[in-house]
Amino acid sequence: MLGITYKRLSTDKQRYGIEAQEIELEAFCKSNGIEVLYRLTDIGSGKDTDRPNLQKALELAKGLGVKLIVSKLDRLTRNLKDLQEILSSGVEIVVAQFGLECPSILLNLMGSISQYERELISRRTKDALAAAKARGVKLGDPLVREKQQLAVKANLKRGIASAMKFQDIITLLRGQGLSYEATANKMNDMGLRTNRGCLFKANSVRRLAVRLTRQ
Repeated sequence: MLGITYKRLSTDKQRYGIEAQEIELEAFCKSNGIEVLYRLTDIGSGKDTDRPNLQKALELAKGLGVKLIVSKLDRLTRNLKDLQEILSSGVEIVVAQFGLECPSILLNLMGSISQYERELISRRTKDALAAAKARGVKLGDPLVREKQQLAVKANLKRGIASAMKFQDIITLLRGQGLSYEATANKMNDMGLRTNRGCLFKANSVRRLAVRLTRQ
């Protein structure tokens, strides 16, 4: 099996560095028997696909008929429209975080969830800062601003997990013929957790699936 790896480092002090991506990608390719033909890297924002090495990676992957592998979905793009265009271009995208066998429709869904989360965090952060300003808090203080943002993100992680209810993901995975246990393992591999922050188990997935059939 052949593939091309792609890494991206943001210009906004992204913590998830090139070295960490490289280690994860190399381990993933080795464990899945993938021979890496090219290793490409860009330094820049993921807000669009206007990155020279991303374009090169897409062209090579399509021309050679091999997989394009990234460590996490946001290393490819943070824009849902761009993701949809890439997925429909004929290039097979593999996200190490989600495993080797992850269909495009599920990547699309995860991209939708990520964009929804970013937009919600942005809106809630602005609301929280406006409320703080109304209370007389000095917003120029970076510590205050950081505390506000952390509080918003912590609340949203709980709220988004509850709101999404994972129903679309379970429907997609079960539709592929996966057992409840295999579905739970796949969701855990994708970094998803229950509303209580726990790993999914076969029984918890089964309960969610039963609720889905009753709707």
